[in-house]
Amino acid sequence: MRRDLRKARSEYVGSLSPEQRRRAEDDLAGQIAAVIEGVDCIASYAPMGNEIDPAAIERAARNVALPWFSDRSTNMEFRMEGDFRESGPWGVEQPPFAAPLARPAVILVPLVGATRAGDRLGQGQGHFDRCIADLRSSGSLTTVGLAWDCQIVEALPTDPWDETLDYVATPTALYRCR
Repeated sequence: MRRDLRKARSEYVGSLSPEQRRRAEDDLAGQIAAVIEGVDCIASYAPMGNEIDPAAIERAARNVALPWFSDRSTNMEFRMEGDFRESGPWGVEQPPFAAPLARPAVILVPLVGATRAGDRLGQGQGHFDRCIADLRSSGSLTTVGLAWDCQIVEALPTDPWDETLDYVATPTALYRCR
Protein backbone atom coordinates (compact mmCIF):
# COMPACT_ATOMS: atom_id res chain seq x y z
CA MET A 1 0.00 0.00 0.00
CA ARG A 2 2.86 2.41 0.81
CA ARG A 3 4.43 1.73 -2.58
CA ASP A 4 1.15 2.42 -4.41
CA LEU A 5 0.43 5.60 -2.46
CA ARG A 6 3.99 6.88 -2.95
CA LYS A 7 3.68 6.20 -6.68
CA ALA A 8 0.34 8.03 -6.90
CA ARG A 9 1.81 10.96 -4.96
CA SER A 10 4.89 11.08 -7.16
CA GLU A 11 2.84 11.00 -10.36
CA TYR A 12 0.48 13.69 -9.08
CA VAL A 13 3.23 16.04 -7.92
CA GLY A 14 5.14 15.38 -11.14
CA SER A 15 2.12 16.60 -13.10
CA LEU A 16 2.15 20.00 -11.36
CA SER A 17 4.06 23.01 -12.60
CA PRO A 18 6.07 24.83 -9.90
CA GLU A 19 3.39 27.55 -9.87
CA GLN A 20 0.56 25.02 -9.50
CA ARG A 21 2.39 23.33 -6.64
CA ARG A 22 3.00 26.65 -4.86
CA ARG A 23 -0.68 27.60 -5.23
CA ALA A 24 -1.81 24.22 -3.90
CA GLU A 25 0.50 24.53 -0.89
CA ASP A 26 -0.81 28.06 -0.28
CA ASP A 27 -4.37 26.66 -0.47
CA LEU A 28 -3.38 24.03 2.11
CA ALA A 29 -2.22 26.81 4.44
CA GLY A 30 -5.62 28.47 4.00
CA GLN A 31 -7.39 25.23 4.92
CA ILE A 32 -5.77 25.11 8.36
CA ALA A 33 -5.44 28.83 9.13
CA ALA A 34 -8.20 28.66 11.76
CA VAL A 35 -6.59 25.60 13.40
CA ILE A 36 -3.27 27.40 14.04
CA GLU A 37 -4.71 30.86 14.71
CA GLY A 38 -3.48 32.13 18.08
CA VAL A 39 -1.28 29.07 18.69
CA ASP A 40 2.06 29.98 20.23
CA CYS A 41 4.09 27.10 18.75
CA ILE A 42 3.48 24.65 15.94
CA ALA A 43 5.67 21.69 15.07
CA SER A 44 6.34 21.16 11.40
CA TYR A 45 8.67 18.97 9.33
CA ALA A 46 11.22 19.18 6.53
CA PRO A 47 9.47 17.57 3.55
CA MET A 48 11.10 14.58 1.92
CA GLY A 49 10.62 13.76 -1.75
CA ASN A 50 7.12 14.62 -2.91
CA GLU A 51 5.63 15.26 0.54
CA ILE A 52 3.53 18.40 0.63
CA ASP A 53 5.65 21.32 1.84
CA PRO A 54 4.36 23.05 5.01
CA ALA A 55 6.40 26.25 4.37
CA ALA A 56 3.31 28.39 3.66
CA ILE A 57 1.80 27.26 6.96
CA GLU A 58 5.05 27.97 8.79
CA ARG A 59 5.07 31.55 7.48
CA ALA A 60 1.71 32.14 9.22
CA ALA A 61 2.86 30.69 12.55
CA ARG A 62 4.26 32.57 15.53
CA ASN A 63 6.90 29.98 16.39
CA VAL A 64 7.92 26.82 14.55
CA ALA A 65 9.62 23.73 15.93
CA LEU A 66 11.06 20.89 13.87
CA PRO A 67 11.77 17.21 14.57
CA TRP A 68 15.15 16.47 16.09
CA PHE A 69 16.87 13.11 16.48
CA SER A 70 20.21 12.30 18.08
CA ASP A 71 20.34 9.05 16.09
CA ARG A 72 18.02 6.69 14.21
CA SER A 73 16.97 4.73 17.30
CA THR A 74 16.06 7.56 19.68
CA ASN A 75 12.67 9.12 20.19
CA MET A 76 11.84 12.23 18.21
CA GLU A 77 11.85 15.56 19.99
CA PHE A 78 10.87 18.99 18.74
CA ARG A 79 13.36 21.84 18.86
CA MET A 80 12.79 25.47 17.91
CA GLU A 81 13.65 26.35 14.34
CA GLY A 82 16.36 28.93 13.87
CA ASP A 83 18.66 30.31 11.21
CA PHE A 84 20.94 27.29 11.32
CA ARG A 85 20.09 23.67 10.54
CA GLU A 86 22.22 20.57 10.54
CA SER A 87 21.86 17.24 8.82
CA GLY A 88 20.08 14.67 10.97
CA PRO A 89 20.52 10.89 11.05
CA TRP A 90 18.47 10.42 7.84
CA GLY A 91 20.10 13.32 6.01
CA VAL A 92 17.06 15.53 6.69
CA GLU A 93 17.76 19.01 7.98
CA GLN A 94 16.97 19.55 11.65
CA PRO A 95 17.66 22.21 14.27
CA PRO A 96 20.98 21.87 16.07
CA PHE A 97 21.19 20.15 19.46
CA ALA A 98 21.66 23.56 21.11
CA ALA A 99 18.24 24.77 19.89
CA PRO A 100 15.67 24.99 22.70
CA LEU A 101 13.26 22.09 23.21
CA ALA A 102 9.68 22.90 22.22
CA ARG A 103 6.25 21.86 23.48
CA PRO A 104 4.05 22.49 20.43
CA ALA A 105 0.29 22.89 20.68
CA VAL A 106 -0.19 21.77 17.06
CA ILE A 107 1.84 19.21 15.11
CA LEU A 108 1.81 19.15 11.31
CA VAL A 109 2.25 15.49 10.42
CA PRO A 110 3.63 14.17 7.13
CA LEU A 111 2.07 11.02 5.74
CA VAL A 112 2.01 8.51 2.93
CA GLY A 113 -1.76 8.05 3.11
CA ALA A 114 -4.70 8.99 5.34
CA THR A 115 -8.42 8.48 5.74
CA ARG A 116 -11.03 11.16 6.40
CA ALA A 117 -11.43 9.56 9.84
CA GLY A 118 -7.82 10.38 10.75
CA ASP A 119 -6.08 7.05 10.25
CA ARG A 120 -2.57 7.68 8.94
CA LEU A 121 -0.03 5.61 7.10
CA GLY A 122 3.44 6.99 7.75
CA GLN A 123 6.92 5.91 6.79
CA GLY A 124 6.61 2.84 9.00
CA GLN A 125 9.00 3.53 11.85
CA GLY A 126 6.49 5.03 14.30
CA HIS A 127 8.45 8.16 15.25
CA PHE A 128 5.47 10.51 14.94
CA ASP A 129 3.09 8.05 16.65
CA ARG A 130 5.36 7.68 19.69
CA CYS A 131 5.96 11.42 19.95
CA ILE A 132 2.25 12.25 19.58
CA ALA A 133 1.29 9.67 22.21
CA ASP A 134 3.85 11.11 24.62
CA LEU A 135 2.75 14.72 24.06
CA ARG A 136 -0.95 13.83 24.31
CA SER A 137 -0.36 12.07 27.63
CA SER A 138 1.14 15.22 29.10
CA GLY A 139 -1.33 17.82 27.88
CA SER A 140 -3.41 19.24 25.08
CA LEU A 141 -2.27 18.64 21.51
CA THR A 142 -3.80 19.01 18.05
CA THR A 143 -2.48 16.95 15.15
CA VAL A 144 -2.97 17.86 11.49
CA GLY A 145 -1.97 15.41 8.78
CA LEU A 146 -0.93 17.16 5.57
CA ALA A 147 -1.65 15.44 2.28
CA TRP A 148 -2.18 15.85 -1.40
CA ASP A 149 -5.77 14.91 -2.32
CA CYS A 150 -4.51 11.73 -4.04
CA GLN A 151 -3.29 10.47 -0.63
CA ILE A 152 -6.78 10.30 0.88
CA VAL A 153 -8.13 6.75 0.86
CA GLU A 154 -11.25 5.06 2.23
CA ALA A 155 -9.48 2.69 4.65
CA LEU A 156 -6.01 1.89 5.99
CA PRO A 157 -4.69 -0.93 8.12
CA THR A 158 -3.97 0.27 11.65
CA ASP A 159 -2.07 -1.04 14.62
CA PRO A 160 -2.90 -0.48 18.30
CA TRP A 161 -0.05 2.05 18.66
CA ASP A 162 -1.16 4.20 15.70
CA GLU A 163 -2.30 7.65 16.78
CA THR A 164 -5.44 9.03 15.12
CA LEU A 165 -5.07 12.51 13.66
CA ASP A 166 -7.34 15.32 14.83
CA TYR A 167 -7.51 16.77 11.31
CA VAL A 168 -6.42 15.81 7.82
CA ALA A 169 -5.84 18.73 5.46
CA THR A 170 -5.39 18.81 1.71
CA PRO A 171 -5.25 21.78 -0.65
CA THR A 172 -9.02 21.36 -1.22
CA ALA A 173 -10.42 20.13 2.11
CA LEU A 174 -10.08 20.03 5.87
CA TYR A 175 -11.43 16.91 7.59
CA ARG A 176 -12.11 17.04 11.33
CA CYS A 177 -11.40 13.55 12.62
CA ARG A 178 -11.58 13.59 16.41
